[in-house]
Amino acid sequence: MRADCPDLTRPFLAAEHDRDEIRRLVTEGLLHRVTGRVHVNPDVPDTLAGRAHAVRLALTAPEVLLARCEVTLLDRVVVAFGTAAWVHAGGGPGPQEGRLDLVIPPGSYRPALPEVVLHEHRLGDRDVERLCGLTLTTPVRTAADLARTLPIEQAVAALDRLRICCGVRVVDVLDQLDRMPRCRGVATGRAVVHAWAAAIASAASAPLG
Repeated sequence: MRADCPDLTRPFLAAEHDRDEIRRLVTEGLLHRVTGRVHVNPDVPDTLAGRAHAVRLALTAPEVLLARCEVTLLDRVVVAFGTAAWVHAGGGPGPQEGRLDLVIPPGSYRPALPEVVLHEHRLGDRDVERLCGLTLTTPVRTAADLARTLPIEQAVAALDRLRICCGVRVVDVLDQLDRMPRCRGVATGRAVVHAWAAAIASAASAPLG
């Protein structure tokens, strides 16, 4: 890389002029792509703070910031769905399919942004939290959103990561879904949570060894 090469001890935003070299390093397994132009050295420990830093970098990339708007995207979005689950609990090299899932208030301007999926929802105060400089859905709200939108096997795996890493409980996710009667997929979400509960019970009753 050039003399202005980034700090490889944490996720970094690759410069546009380095994209060919970055692509080569990814191909050789010397870097992992998180999302957009955010990359990380595979030797860097996977931590909550590091994952949050990676998402903050992705949101401040020039191609994502809304310079032409009164308020930047970073100021008005909530990190949610698969991206929030990754920040909370890890589980892979980066956000699902390299994209950022973000929630904006209903009726907001919705620009077309590379590798960004904008969801319109009205979130309550108990649905969000500030964590390592990000505003994101809580682990319980994140679990409810994934339960109602992901295929069942993916959803159960994601919910179990949130259970192990964040202490999310079946009863809390069901309560969350009860508070979201107008959201799409709530009935499906309940069925997924019951399947997850059954998987937890099955694992607990399995003989050791």
